[in-house]
Amino acid sequence: MHIVTYDRRGHGRSDRPPTGYDIDTLAHGSGRIARLVLSGTVTPMLLQSADNPDGISADVAVQSRAAMLRDIGDWMDMSGKAEYFSGEHRVSQQLLDWTLNTIAAVPLPILTQTSDAFLHADFRSELTELTIPTLVIHGTADTSMPIDLTARKTAPLIPDCRFITVDGAGHGLYLSDSSRYNAALLEFIASAQAPVTASTLNSS
Repeated sequence: MHIVTYDRRGHGRSDRPPTGYDIDTLAHGSGRIARLVLSGTVTPMLLQSADNPDGISADVAVQSRAAMLRDIGDWMDMSGKAEYFSGEHRVSQQLLDWTLNTIAAVPLPILTQTSDAFLHADFRSELTELTIPTLVIHGTADTSMPIDLTARKTAPLIPDCRFITVDGAGHGLYLSDSSRYNAALLEFIASAQAPVTASTLNSS
């Protein structure tokens, strides 16, 4: 089995062009994709609207943008990223610092464009059109992308979806709860079908 990882455009070691951080450019298309995993997802819609009353208000979004431009540390606090590994299984301070430094190392124009793209995107109609088995996996203690705003609204929209919550895990559940996270991924990869279910991976 081959595993290919990537850095998002403008992040990590990827090229950093000045533009092209809209959702369509960031997307990879549907070719050669057999299954999809949405981990700590930003979907289906973050910004508050008449038909999304639980979303992030425009005032909070303005405050977040101001914090990002003024002090990236304040922005990470406001957006919940300072609690990236919140939950029952905390990681070392060194790993947390490395994660936050990786975010802070992204050029500010790229961070603002990417953040705006996620904030204003509405994936509700696209999710209903997915035709491949999908796993939605999310930590119940995620403060960066709260589960009630994201994953719990995403899973019912996808026709062939398995929804797994990792009890007590934060946004960085792939590191803080790697054993439970990897077990869920391997089970999903091995399964022939991914029927619509909701399950919880409790602490052990």
